[in-house]
Amino acid sequence: MKNNLVTAWTLLALAAPVAAGSSGLAASAVLAGSSLLAASPGQAAERGRAVEAGIALSTDQIRQVGRVNQASRARRGSWVSHQASQAFQVRHEKQASHETQLSQAAETRLLLRRTSDNNANGDPLWSLQLQQNGQSLQRWQAVASAKRHQQLDRRWSPGNGSPLPKGNYRLGAPEPWGHDVWMQLDPLFQTSRSGLGIHNCYPGVGCICIPNRDDLTSLADAVRRYNVKQLIVVD
Repeated sequence: MKNNLVTAWTLLALAAPVAAGSSGLAASAVLAGSSLLAASPGQAAERGRAVEAGIALSTDQIRQVGRVNQASRARRGSWVSHQASQAFQVRHEKQASHETQLSQAAETRLLLRRTSDNNANGDPLWSLQLQQNGQSLQRWQAVASAKRHQQLDRRWSPGNGSPLPKGNYRLGAPEPWGHDVWMQLDPLFQTSRSGLGIHNCYPGVGCICIPNRDDLTSLADAVRRYNVKQLIVVD
């Protein structure tokens, strides 16, 4: 019996520190164990069984706390994983949106430049270039006023047939104009010039005219395809 009491007391001493963090039963178990040596054999046995029951209960509580903590960690890990996934999705969508905006904002425009060449009539030839983000996509030969009008005031003398003033223009969509094609040009700066556009060549030019009808058709197709809205007269 004495050995049983010693064994119970030893188990109590080992279990009490572990159980103390999870239950107040450990303290009671220690007090109960301390009275085992002073009790009668029957009382000692009874108290021993109570101590063993207390130890078993404390151990079960510790296991239960462990299961709760494990479940909590699993839920927390799942939540963190979900948040990370959401954050990645948001970043991906923002990046895709940014790339789409950059694609839509690709700068496509027409540039008009003077060349050193002349046509059969001696009128200077100009180059009309389709440019996107600094890269040349297509070119067309154009005439921008007759030879005798090249030195006239380009900005403030309406109706004199001089070349278009330098600057930026809003370009309209191609539209039928009798048997011709017309693309409206609206200056984005102060000038008294008006009625400006792109069309096929005929006498009395003061706009941008395209001598070759097939070139005019090709230009109109490109303006529609690339949704060109801007023209710049460079020189």
